[in-house]
Amino acid sequence: MYVQPDNFVRQYKVYSGVYIEKPDLDKGGKVILPASALQELSRLNIVWPMMFRLTSKANISTHCGPLEFSAPEGHIYVPFWMMEHLRVTQGQIITIQNASLPKGCFVKIRPQSKDFIEEISNPRSVLELVLRNFACLTKGDTILIQYNDRNYSIDIMEVKSKRGIEEAVSIVETDVEVDFDRPVDMPDSPVRPPPVTSTTAGPLSFSNTHLSNTTQTPKPAPEKQPEKETGFKPFTGTGRTLSGKDATPTPKAAPSNSSSNLSLSKVRDVP
Repeated sequence: MYVQPDNFVRQYKVYSGVYIEKPDLDKGGKVILPASALQELSRLNIVWPMMFRLTSKANISTHCGPLEFSAPEGHIYVPFWMMEHLRVTQGQIITIQNASLPKGCFVKIRPQSKDFIEEISNPRSVLELVLRNFACLTKGDTILIQYNDRNYSIDIMEVKSKRGIEEAVSIVETDVEVDFDRPVDMPDSPVRPPPVTSTTAGPLSFSNTHLSNTTQTPKPAPEKQPEKETGFKPFTGTGRTLSGKDATPTPKAAPSNSSSNLSLSKVRDVP
């Protein structure tokens, strides 16, 4: 195979981090390469931060950055989620080549489970912490986020640089706006149609993840009418004085409550 002088292209046997007792490799998107790879990259004057494109024999690709250059010769160690994406098993051959990726400014992600937004009190902080272990993000990948002894699968739905939509972007030393799409297992809201993805500025917009809770002003309960009493009532009737005048006292007029009714109506009208 002819290789251009300024390109790094190699084939390695792929293994997961379990084979070298580095389970933390699964917590990010970086790989471990042989020391000879670093020597070759230095000779080719490949600029930092280094980015690579991994391709399997099934012609499935993803992108990554280097974590270490300590793997045995001819081997590459990658996160297990990356092996699943490439559809390779332990010891199969993959091709790696250097890549130049633009800096990302926007990423749209979709949790595969609503547990990610229901069980984690602050998903934004978790993402900011976890994405430090990634050098780049590729559209179509399903990355793995580990938090509180739980694994959460996150789909990378879309990535953009300042020039527009990209296949992959670098997230090293750059500010990236992150937008959430509705989790895969979250049903559509029965109250209103599914919301449209937010396009407003601002990092980590959750406008599309939560179902709407429509609140209605409660209607006042109808007032109970006094029940009419029936049966014998002692000491009732009309009395008269010795002069013959009616002795029944004249009832006094009840104070007007129009102002209180007006006040209540005003309170009820306040939203």
